Amino acid sequence: MDNNVKQKNKLAIAGLICSLCGFFTCGILSIFGIVLSILGLKKSKELNGEGRKSAVFGIVAGVILIISYVIIIVLLSTGIASLKFNKVPILNRIIGERLTCTYSTKETGMKANQTVYATFKKDKLSRININLSVKVDDKYKDYINTFERTFEEQFKKYKNNGAKLDINTKNNNINVDILINLSELSDKQKKYLGIVEQDKSTLKGNLIKQGYTCR
Repeated sequence: MDNNVKQKNKLAIAGLICSLCGFFTCGILSIFGIVLSILGLKKSKELNGEGRKSAVFGIVAGVILIISYVIIIVLLSTGIASLKFNKVPILNRIIGERLTCTYSTKETGMKANQTVYATFKKDKLSRININLSVKVDDKYKDYINTFERTFEEQFKKYKNNGAKLDINTKNNNINVDILINLSELSDKQKKYLGIVEQDKSTLKGNLIKQGYTCR
């Protein structure tokens, strides 16, 4: 009788172990664990509750692990389908879509390159980063500080109205970087800076009309 009792206890314990091992087998062993735990629970009635707790825990653990892996599989399947078939990838939904437009011009003694980086969330403009790089000829090198002060005065209104402005010079180069987060600006500041909330296609069209190349 004692040997028989030990065998029945092992059945409940085996069910618990299989259920927990389902964590490492994507829930497959949990299926066997649930079956063994149910059998162990039935047998525990013949043994005055011996092994009942192990059997119940095995059933609960097995069910939870199986449900968890089913949810994970569904989420992964949905994500893969969206990445493959949706026009707006999941990554873009999280960090936003990007639009990059460039414009170059060359004047007497000066060459300028301007790049506009625009970020859109839910098809609405949320952030603008404007980078202006100017290179002057050697004969104008002595006036580089004057150019820098001119740019500071020209872009001062951005700095005073919530935008981040950085201007630095090195040798014959002047670099201006303006960062604007629309969520940090009031309606009054947006109006003063002439910022209009627009979708990606509209902004792209407007910049192309101004001579920018966009991608």
